[in-house]
Amino acid sequence: MAKRKLTKLEQIGIVVMVGVVGMFCYLKLVYDPAIKKYSTVQKKWVKLTKDVTKLKGEEVAVRGVKNLKKRLKEMESGLRKAESCLVKDASTAADLMIRLLGLAEENNLEVKSYKSLDLTMVKEMIKTLLYKRKYYDIMIDGRYENFVVFLHKIGFLQQLVTVEKIDIKNKANVEWGNLEISLLLSI
Repeated sequence: MAKRKLTKLEQIGIVVMVGVVGMFCYLKLVYDPAIKKYSTVQKKWVKLTKDVTKLKGEEVAVRGVKNLKKRLKEMESGLRKAESCLVKDASTAADLMIRLLGLAEENNLEVKSYKSLDLTMVKEMIKTLLYKRKYYDIMIDGRYENFVVFLHKIGFLQQLVTVEKIDIKNKANVEWGNLEISLLLSI
C-alpha cells in the first residue's frame, strides 16, 4: 500500500479538530471548575460582607443601647434628686410660700394677693400634672427688674418651686415700668 498524502483541506480539518477538541477539554476540565470555584468564592464573599455589615450595625446598636441605658440611669438619678426636692407635706409648702412672699418683698415687689388653688382649678390651666403638688396664685406689683431678680432667686431655693404660668400687664395711669404680675406657682 502506498502512503497517501493528506490534502490541504484534510490537514486544516485535522488542525481545526485538534484545536476544537483541545479547547473543549480545556473548558470542560480546567476552565469550568475554576469558574465554578470563583463563583462559589464570590457568593461566599458577598454573604460574608453582608454578615460583617450586619454585625457592625448590631455593634453600633449595642453601643447605642449601652449609652441609652447609661443616660437612663443618669436621668433616673436626676429624677430622684428632683423628687427629693419636692415638698411632701402641707406645712412645709406653707412655710416655703411664706419664704417666697418674703423674697418678693425683699425685691421691692408688692404682694397684692395670694391664694392656694385646688387641683380642679389647676387642671384647667395646666394640661398635665406629673406630681401631686400644692399650687398657689400670686398677684404682684412692681418693676420688671425687681421681678427678674425675684425669679432668679426662686431658682436658688432648696425645694423645687416651679413657675407654671406668668401673666404680665402694664398698669394703666401709673408711671412707666410698673407691672401687674400674676404667677401660678407649684410647690
